[in-house]
Amino acid sequence: SQLAALDARTAQALTKILLDFNRPECITAFMAALKSKDAGVRLLAASGLAAQRAGITADKARLDQMVTAFREVGVSEQEGVVLDRIYWALSVPSAQLGSVFDTFMAIFDKRLENRRGGALASDGAEISAYEFFRTPGIVAALSPPQKEQLVKALATFLRFDAQRYTTPNLNFIEVDRLQRLLDGAEEIIVALVGSVKGGDIRGSLAAGHTPDQVLQQANLWVGDAKTNQPGALNAVPWNVNIGAP
Repeated sequence: SQLAALDARTAQALTKILLDFNRPECITAFMAALKSKDAGVRLLAASGLAAQRAGITADKARLDQMVTAFREVGVSEQEGVVLDRIYWALSVPSAQLGSVFDTFMAIFDKRLENRRGGALASDGAEISAYEFFRTPGIVAALSPPQKEQLVKALATFLRFDAQRYTTPNLNFIEVDRLQRLLDGAEEIIVALVGSVKGGDIRGSLAAGHTPDQVLQQANLWVGDAKTNQPGALNAVPWNVNIGAP
């Protein structure tokens, strides 16, 4: 319980030992280490909890404890690599989806708030979250209100990432991240909305289209605020505002 108060180097060393040990007895220490001021310690702690996920999800009280800890940390986490591990640790079986959904949404909301506030570059953390929601059975386990909530978050991520993708001279790493994010978001949206016809971002990416053409496909989903042209997700029951602001 004192891990969060240790200096970074000592805390990292101890947390790494616990991660290597990889035993259920380490879970409480990992949860304490999540509160460290050092990103390296938080990364190791989240990785440790992810490694113990099977045992944690079998114990409702322990799962709730982990989810609460991740929600407290995740909404203020600035390091994408740590958030990646948090999302991974929260990727529970569909039967436990109700325990983690609100925490995913709380972190998504904070991330989108940061993007609206001017955080333009994409660190790719949501790739891991998208992998979870792409898992067979997860979308089917969502209630209609949860589906609407997820669609609204994904629509806004999609719009931000499609716009960012049109930025000239992005480095290869960010281009790769953006393509994976756009691919993942659209796949989940298609699974959520069924036969509703929107854009085809994945087809556009596969065909090697220009970033502006990819953005046009995103607008077919979320609408174009400049022209007030609606997209597929602006209608009932998804109710996304035009342009996914």
